Amino acid sequence: MKILKRYILTEFLRVFVLTTLFLLSLSMVVDVLEKADEFLNRAVPTDVVVTYFFLKAPQILIQILPVCVLLSVFISLGILSRNSELTATRTCGVRLISVFTPLMGFGLVTALVVLLAGETVLPATQKKVFSIERKWLARHSIAHFGTEGAWFRESDSIYNIRKLDITEGVLEGVNIYTLDRPFRLVKNSAIKRLLWQDGFWQAEDITTWHFTEDGRVIKEYSPTGTVALRNPDELIPLEHSYERMTIGELRAYINSLAMDGYDTSRYRTELYMRFSLPFANLVMVLLGIPFSLRTGREGGLAVGVVLSVLIGFSYWIVTGIARTLGETGTLPPIVCALFPDLLFLAIGVFMFGYVRE
Repeated sequence: MKILKRYILTEFLRVFVLTTLFLLSLSMVVDVLEKADEFLNRAVPTDVVVTYFFLKAPQILIQILPVCVLLSVFISLGILSRNSELTATRTCGVRLISVFTPLMGFGLVTALVVLLAGETVLPATQKKVFSIERKWLARHSIAHFGTEGAWFRESDSIYNIRKLDITEGVLEGVNIYTLDRPFRLVKNSAIKRLLWQDGFWQAEDITTWHFTEDGRVIKEYSPTGTVALRNPDELIPLEHSYERMTIGELRAYINSLAMDGYDTSRYRTELYMRFSLPFANLVMVLLGIPFSLRTGREGGLAVGVVLSVLIGFSYWIVTGIARTLGETGTLPPIVCALFPDLLFLAIGVFMFGYVRE
């Protein structure tokens, strides 16, 4: 039994390596073609371009890994079925599901590795990618995003925005610190909410503290007003900056917002999906085994490839819908984060019941 399990795992790993290299290379080529003109127009040095795409490889790999796993299961088991090796295994009285436990173990290990890489390797590489984009492509240079929200400087003022919703044109918890040289605080304006209306940011509940040179503090309040700030299109990259946070940073940001009474559905959905999405690799193994055994020799490799694409595409559609429902607060974020994995896991378990032993 151990020899049989080792043999099946070896065949799977051989296919997995080739499949992953092919899909990763294909994805990288597409990415290169999309950005080639921009790099050429800005005369970016070749070594910088190579470094840029090398650093992007981990992010692309993590994104395509579930499809690679599913496709490898279909192809490797399809080859075994075509060579009648699975039939021979059945004839010897061996339960097929029992010999596939190494594949399930591989799916679990892959999920844990992806989860760990998402907290270590990915943040480090993304930081360097954004550094290159900021230097050579003039991107992502407007702000820093931390546990207290977004911070950026314009002219003689420093802006802090606790919560952004660019889609709705809403900024909440805005603080504007006006400075005088040499770095002396002149004014601090605390604004409850900014709304983008008629081409301007309309402010609600403005409390301003003026700091005079003789040490006095003068407080002013205004129910409404306008604020000169970048338009929403320029703030779009900033809105999704929280997606580059680690789990620890994101949790701290959520706690900070919750303490101040802000809705955290969007960020809690992202946090919970950080834990659930890596396990798509395990789900794809548990889903691919019964489907590939059901198609058997008659299905062929072409059917396996088509099914892999359809299942992978369906998974990401369901994930996208669940994410939207969680971010808008329609359903509890933790339910939306777990739903895709549980749904496809249930389908896999159901299909196991139709596998001929």
